[in-house]
Amino acid sequence: MQPDPLPIEWEIDVPLLTNRHMLGPMVLVMLGSAIGISLLVVFPLAIQGDWDAAASIAMLLAVVACGLLVLALLIMGLIFRNRLRMHFRIDGNGVEMRQVDRTARFGNRAAFWTGLVLGRPGAAGAGMLAISQEEQSLGWSGAFTAHLEPATRSIAFRNGWRTLMRVYCLPESWDAAAAMVTARMAERGAAARVPARSPLGAYLLRTVLVALC
Repeated sequence: MQPDPLPIEWEIDVPLLTNRHMLGPMVLVMLGSAIGISLLVVFPLAIQGDWDAAASIAMLLAVVACGLLVLALLIMGLIFRNRLRMHFRIDGNGVEMRQVDRTARFGNRAAFWTGLVLGRPGAAGAGMLAISQEEQSLGWSGAFTAHLEPATRSIAFRNGWRTLMRVYCLPESWDAAAAMVTARMAERGAAARVPARSPLGAYLLRTVLVALC
């Protein structure tokens, strides 16, 4: 085994509105939430033959989802100014990501404490979840693959069915980061430990069965 190389560290302003890796998952979350709620609420009404109520609720959910999407885009553009400050580190142990954007960190904590003060567990839970995601790490002993994307100077680490972390590199750090990731992935064999079959299909099937029940 080769000796651990010197760590590579950098901070970068990750684009939001102009980044398909940010916009794509957000749109899918909005659509998935609207469809999921529709299955739970609209489907029973349709079975009972109340098609008018089912159509009205479906339309309302679609409007709410579109409104939340527009609100999210406005927040990303006006409040975050289309950037999110991130800190990345790659060393012999693995990859680390830390959110250092002051606006984002303040917003996460404001949501948590506001939820506690107002007695809104949903807001407090969302804030706590966001805080817990401010720092993430992956060890080379894990099970994931690394997909290098030179066009965006980013590296996506996936476990076979979802992206665990995406590292965004500066122009001056891209070559060194890509070389270190490639070497460590080959040496530690993280990709070989990824299950051949994704569990996502089984999870989706269970979700559909629960909705039908």
